[in-house]
Amino acid sequence: MDDMYDEAVLQLAEWHAEGARPRVTVYAIPDPQRREVRLLEVSRGFPEVDRVVPVTIGPTPDFPYTSGTCAVASAQLDRIKSGELPLPEGWDFGARRKVWPRAQG
Repeated sequence: MDDMYDEAVLQLAEWHAEGARPRVTVYAIPDPQRREVRLLEVSRGFPEVDRVVPVTIGPTPDFPYTSGTCAVASAQLDRIKSGELPLPEGWDFGARRKVWPRAQG
């Protein structure tokens, strides 16, 4: 990862998850147009949901991309993987990349 978009993905994941208790695992869901940073945040501390809906925030002076963040309970990750609990339209879970916690080394 070496461009501004990829750095923004990592920065937003860190802002959302660093120091969070209980621990949060964050997946980046790529936007093919690279205009929106999309994060799926997973934690045992989040409530279970019937529908995955992002909280969307427009660009700011500190963060130049629109961001969309979905939060789901850890227990629901298998339902997302199987397609039983769909992500928002255009979000491809198969293309996800785990971005938090960051790999050591």
